[in-house]
Amino acid sequence: MVDKSFAIIFAFLPSILWLLFFLFQDKKPEKKLLIVKTYILGAIIVIPVIALESLFGGALGGYQINSEFVLIFLLMAFIVAPLEEYFKYLSAKLSSFGRYFFDEPTDAVVYLITAALGFAGIENVFYVISLQNNYEFFSVVIMRGLLPVLLHALSSGFLGYFLALSFYNIKKEGYYKKLGFLAAITFHTIFNMLVYASETQKISLILIILMLILFFFAWILINRIKYLEKLKTICKIDIGMVKK
Repeated sequence: MVDKSFAIIFAFLPSILWLLFFLFQDKKPEKKLLIVKTYILGAIIVIPVIALESLFGGALGGYQINSEFVLIFLLMAFIVAPLEEYFKYLSAKLSSFGRYFFDEPTDAVVYLITAALGFAGIENVFYVISLQNNYEFFSVVIMRGLLPVLLHALSSGFLGYFLALSFYNIKKEGYYKKLGFLAAITFHTIFNMLVYASETQKISLILIILMLILFFFAWILINRIKYLEKLKTICKIDIGMVKK
């Protein structure tokens, strides 16, 4: 049996390492206290998400859906992914959006990734705390650190990217926000369905492909962040706008 305190520390470790990696990409570092606050809020917000997923998932299970694949897809596409992406966004919004320190478009990416990694960290804790042996524990922590944890960071990061684009074109703010949520939810859903396929078909190659795909998208996101840093803001960020 894995020691609980040991399990909690190592369950959080992958999300913290990814957080340090993404923060290193930020040329104008944010206040450490605000990063910690956003990370913690992202972790706390998992609790209502679990409750809502259980509620809506139970309601969906009441329908006569014979295909397990269809049921899982509906669960992921219309319950799990939308709820998780919205609440990660909400935690970042509550902790940082519209404050005086939110002074550049890339902040949207940074704070959304931070909230997402807090979310992924506590999600990891719930997942691994019941594992029975050390071998199973370490293999799961490593695999989740390379897949679901990075997934949460990337999906929220791309939402943050589209929100950042809206700062350069305020008239299209609503369009970019909707596009960002659509991209995040779609990315999240496709990833979860591929994981489901790998588990049901026992095809480990799918997990390797998923890992490579996530690393590729991480590279894309980093380049998008650099692209945003090169852009010159058309006008000073409207603090009222980012409160919406």
